[in-house]
Amino acid sequence: MWCALCGAEVDKLCSLVQEGQDRLLNLTLQQLGRAFVIALDNSFDGQLKQDEEQNYLSSKLDFKSRGIGLDSIRSSVEKYDGTFNMEIQAKNFASSIVLPLPSKKN
Repeated sequence: MWCALCGAEVDKLCSLVQEGQDRLLNLTLQQLGRAFVIALDNSFDGQLKQDEEQNYLSSKLDFKSRGIGLDSIRSSVEKYDGTFNMEIQAKNFASSIVLPLPSKKN
């Protein structure tokens, strides 16, 4: 699951770079106590696209509707009792995922 969560963002970044856009991606994976943390900072052009319900729309050039990336991440994180947070400042999209690690069985 962690590979799928991180892989989607890396794939998006690669497509943007191929389109000639300068982008920055900072991905941090770490264990903090009994939790696994994924932190991602991703630069973007600073222009947010949202629908009437304030859902974020895909930023892909030829995509005119709602993306499934954030919904997919939220669904996966909730499935494993984790938390997903995101913050947008200027031209930076920061997100973090905290997943509890399973208890060790004796």
